Amino acid sequence: MTDGTSDDEQLRFIVKGAFNLRSRGTSVIGHIEAGRVVVGDRLRVVRVDGELGPAAECTGAGRVRVASWEPGQPVPVALLLPGLQVSDIREGDVLVRDAVIV
Repeated sequence: MTDGTSDDEQLRFIVKGAFNLRSRGTSVIGHIEAGRVVVGDRLRVVRVDGELGPAAECTGAGRVRVASWEPGQPVPVALLLPGLQVSDIREGDVLVRDAVIV
């Protein structure tokens, strides 16, 4: 890997918020702290207290447009998770690949 990230490094996506996109499903906004996400990955919600939440398949991913950004700041990313409800996700939750026990 040219970016220093290993393919087997566990995904840690830190949730900042979620909203519903009409006809597309739930979009989760946050940033990737470790690992990488690929469309088709099954992601599991891990609550701040460590409790496991629901899981869903990621059907889309993209960077979020921001008015300004400085080096060192996390790059905001949006993940499309239509199998989840907005109420399933809270700020501070972490998304991980479903097959990994946290």
